[in-house]
Amino acid sequence: MEGRKNAVEIELKERLQRRREEFRLKLEALEEPEDDSSSGNDLEARTRELKVLNSSIDSMGKKLQCEFIHDLLPLCEFEYLPSWTATEKEGEELTAQVQELRSALEKIHSQQTEDSRSISKQQKTTERYLAKRQMLTSRKDECNRNIRDLGVLPEEAFEKYVNEKLERVGSLF
Repeated sequence: MEGRKNAVEIELKERLQRRREEFRLKLEALEEPEDDSSSGNDLEARTRELKVLNSSIDSMGKKLQCEFIHDLLPLCEFEYLPSWTATEKEGEELTAQVQELRSALEKIHSQQTEDSRSISKQQKTTERYLAKRQMLTSRKDECNRNIRDLGVLPEEAFEKYVNEKLERVGSLF
């Protein structure tokens, strides 16, 4: 059991050392100045690449730790196994809960988008009605002003067109 543990540990260390060497070479290549690398964009690109490499190193280290723990798990005493599986179950439950919350958030965003479209449509309709109302109000005011300008009509005007059709009366004017 002890021999297997040492073999796994040695293998993991070798993998980690190889990966570190690869990343060290990449970092050294990034640090070497090039002739046309004096621009700010190149510096930003290298900074981004450095961040990506650092996060890759971190993730590989965590992955190797998980592999190491996973390989050592059968060698450990049986009493640690239930707590490990309980933690895994909690992680799975939390992952499921996060997925449910994300789907609920997506539904809320789509509903919000639909509501904003509806509000925009209602606003445009209201603006059209207000413009029409303004136009009709100004026409009413103009008609009232024209009636006032005509003044008092003679008595004959009320009797002359009483029996005429409305279309004919409108065409006379």
